[in-house]
Amino acid sequence: MPSSPEVPSLRETQAAFLRAMTSGDVSAIAPHIVADGMVVDDRLAVYRNTFVSGLTAALRITFPAVRKLVGEEFFDGVCALFVDSHPPSAAYLNLYGEDFPAFLACLPQTQGISYLGEVAQVEWAVTCALHARDHASLDMRALANANADDLRLIPHPSVSFLRLVAPADTIWRAVLAENAAALAALDMSETGIFLIVERTTEGVNVTRVPEDLWRSGENLARGVTFDAAFANLSSDAVVQYLTQHFTAGRFIGFNEN
Repeated sequence: MPSSPEVPSLRETQAAFLRAMTSGDVSAIAPHIVADGMVVDDRLAVYRNTFVSGLTAALRITFPAVRKLVGEEFFDGVCALFVDSHPPSAAYLNLYGEDFPAFLACLPQTQGISYLGEVAQVEWAVTCALHARDHASLDMRALANANADDLRLIPHPSVSFLRLVAPADTIWRAVLAENAAALAALDMSETGIFLIVERTTEGVNVTRVPEDLWRSGENLARGVTFDAAFANLSSDAVVQYLTQHFTAGRFIGFNEN
């Protein structure tokens, strides 16, 4: 009598099933699937199609402007490639797709659309802002006795600081609004764009800001010390930028190291 396949551990079974879903490699899981009147490969294909289509649907919701730019068929094909190499690490699919902008930017098939990855960056930042947890803003009075040499601020999880080469924010707005006139008037020579994406009481704002204001906030958000973030700026500029950051609630706390 033929011997039964060795029963794998739960972890091994999960890993084998994941490989079947992402890469189509069914060799490890197939011996442990009950056919029950259906070819094993076909049975697994049902699950794989559901797996890929579910993740593609999540990416469609997160990246609607990208989908409109490249078309439904191309977008779905790219999503299938992305799912193969970037399976979700959590069940919360609202935040699936963090690596999608970089993936798009590196695809040979998208090299003719140089701004596509940056449009995806904007859309990912908007998604993160929408789904970030609420936090109380930093109380500036708490900073009164802090040592500025060692002070590191903690950014609000809804805030992103984006530096763009192309006017991807304008493209994003025009595509979603289906504003052909705005797209026709687009100045692609416009470079060096600094954006702050954040959630406010009125929704998500995507705002262009001056470079110095952006750099101060981006430095602070990366954990640069308070003093270093404002090096080479006048005291008036420091007060102005801090006031704007704190008034907007872009930081929620601080550490002293």
